[in-house]
Amino acid sequence: MKEKNVVDKGSLLDRMKRALILDPDLYKEVISDTTALNSQALTAVAIASLANGFGVGFAAVIIEGGLGFFGGLLVGLLTALGGWLIWYVCVQWFGDTIFKEPDSKAGYGGIIHRGLIITLGFSNSPRVLTFFYFIPYIGWIIALIASVWTLIAGIQAVSATLPLTHNRAVATCVAGWIPYMLLVFLFAGLTV
Repeated sequence: MKEKNVVDKGSLLDRMKRALILDPDLYKEVISDTTALNSQALTAVAIASLANGFGVGFAAVIIEGGLGFFGGLLVGLLTALGGWLIWYVCVQWFGDTIFKEPDSKAGYGGIIHRGLIITLGFSNSPRVLTFFYFIPYIGWIIALIASVWTLIAGIQAVSATLPLTHNRAVATCVAGWIPYMLLVFLFAGLTV
């Protein structure tokens, strides 16, 4: 009997890894999977937010000293969570109004579009790399790359979730990304 060395395709870590490698099939899979997906997607966001919080916290220690860690951790965590929620709301609004397909009806998502919140949750996985924000001179570059990587994953998520062409999905994500990044950079800049 051979030992299986395969990770369950439905596991949280496998899905986060697939978001990291920009697997477009992931988003179609998670939309159709109705088993505890909301908790998995929110856990992916929480993990990425914690990584961001620790990265900002360690950066605050390097710059300000020991007590700066807790402020940095809190601001990094809340900024990542709040930013993701802002991105979700903006993407849903832009996708439902300004960038919707001309022949589609408005209101496909309502207040909470289940598929969108789940797919954007998993697309947030590359933000785990923001943990390395604290590394002098290159940490901000790593965080910037993680942010762009997350945007690309988000475009895949929106393309798979909302009834939009690829160009409209790109416009929707970028338009929603601007307030998200403004919040992230404003609060990260205030902390470190």
